Amino acid sequence: MPVLALRLTALAALAISVSGCVMEAYGSRARSDAQSWIGLPIQDVIKRFGEPERVTGDAARQKYVWKEYENYSHDYDYTYYEQGHGNTPNSSVLNQKTGTANQSGYYTCIYEFFADASGRVVDATARGECR
Repeated sequence: MPVLALRLTALAALAISVSGCVMEAYGSRARSDAQSWIGLPIQDVIKRFGEPERVTGDAARQKYVWKEYENYSHDYDYTYYEQGHGNTPNSSVLNQKTGTANQSGYYTCIYEFFADASGRVVDATARGECR
């Protein structure tokens, strides 16, 4: 039984590390999407994202901030191997097993757009776990 627990722990650690890569990929895509607004009127961004959570700056340059919060959950299948007894003395075999698990969590994404005095987006970024 301890071997099974060790294998399940290893699989859980792998799933978490892989999900981190996926989250980073989402973040990279979100940053690219945010930067695609550069040169467009900030009013177009507001139409897309709604009213910003916060606006700071002065007449020359203003920073617009939006935050997204969301819970997520998904099921996934996994395979593990359990050591069993073979047909001959002192032999063993690996038995393939499968299972289903659930990964859930909470993420926050922060979009920041910077507009110049004319109201055009001059810089943009997205931070956090953006999807």
